[in-house]
Amino acid sequence: MARFVIVDLTAPKSVPRELSHIIETTPSVPVMPIIGGRSRPYAMYEHFRRYPWVLELYRYRDLASLLATFAEQVILPAERKVSEIRGQR
Repeated sequence: MARFVIVDLTAPKSVPRELSHIIETTPSVPVMPIIGGRSRPYAMYEHFRRYPWVLELYRYRDLASLLATFAEQVILPAERKVSEIRGQR
């Protein structure tokens, strides 16, 4: 089992279907969405924002900026949400 899921919405292909299943059936696993450049999330993504275990979308400029901020902007928020969810049990 995963502690959390990081999903890149920059160029989703099978992501919408898989993400739908993960988000709707696994509230104990936070989802950290990221997206690159000026890309926009696919339309159905807005539906998932209402779930409290889906974190705020993190937008990165390019691969270099993502790598430079990965721990602070992606991993740390996901770990905080894991702690929050586990503390509610």
